[in-house]
Amino acid sequence: TQLAPRLGAQGVLVWLLAWRLTRSQPASTIAALVWAFHPAYPDGVAWIVGVIAPAYVVFGLSAVLLYASALEKRGRRRWLRYGGSLAAAVLALGTKESGISVVPIIVAYHLLLGQPELLRRRQVPWLLLPFLLIPVVYFPLRAALVGNLASEEATTFSI
Repeated sequence: TQLAPRLGAQGVLVWLLAWRLTRSQPASTIAALVWAFHPAYPDGVAWIVGVIAPAYVVFGLSAVLLYASALEKRGRRRWLRYGGSLAAAVLALGTKESGISVVPIIVAYHLLLGQPELLRRRQVPWLLLPFLLIPVVYFPLRAALVGNLASEEATTFSI
């Protein structure tokens, strides 16, 4: 069925994110069930053999969860989770262009929940710099590639 992919990894990741935000098992379970059974994305799940939308969601949620976990850890574990988060964010963008939305979500998490004191001190969160470089690199590259395709002269076929 079309719900099968959403009940797996996506449902678990939604539950983990909801638990991290609420620390409530019932609220997390309800969030995961709503995600799994809400009919908002049946076309996306079926699109291209049902791989693109679920992969985008799994990479996007993984990026946010790994980043949130990295903020709480120290030492090697922190950097492994941070690197995993950065890789997952890039994979989310590579899977679907709207994966760029992971970057502002991570920035918002960092500033609002992770280290809100940085806003009061007006201090730059250096951990966000590689994530902020993703759109800085991606959009000019995309514009150059798509711009070249769009600027090609229209070809006409004559018989």
